[in-house]
Amino acid sequence: MTLRQVEKTIGEHRYRTTLLDTFTGINVATRITTKVGEALKAGDVEHAERILGDFLAKLTTDEVRFYVDVFAKQTEIVQADGKTPFLKDNLLFHFSGRYGEMIAWLAWCFEVNFADFFAMVRERAAPLVMQMVVSKSVSPSS
Repeated sequence: MTLRQVEKTIGEHRYRTTLLDTFTGINVATRITTKVGEALKAGDVEHAERILGDFLAKLTTDEVRFYVDVFAKQTEIVQADGKTPFLKDNLLFHFSGRYGEMIAWLAWCFEVNFADFFAMVRERAAPLVMQMVVSKSVSPSS
């Protein structure tokens, strides 16, 4: 059995990414879950409601580097001549001056690998957020 591959054109390049294997996916999902959990635990309701939408904007430099390295190993650049070099081998220069394209590629990699995960987190986080709102708005009776 092989892992599914997905292609997309972003900017002036066509990319083909292979979905993460189970264990790499668990490693990445655990990091994502930590971010979501921190927002919910802190009781930051506004942040918890937006966390999936602005996940990439809240990443540290080290976290971005981790995710870029993980997904670059899974991504090929589909060239017009039929060659498909791995992004990991071209990463030093490929996104130079095109960081918007890099973020779009990274967001796409998250989407194709974790769409069901994000949907599940969103579904499960909504009741927790509502519970926090209710518990903060109800004052204890004397």
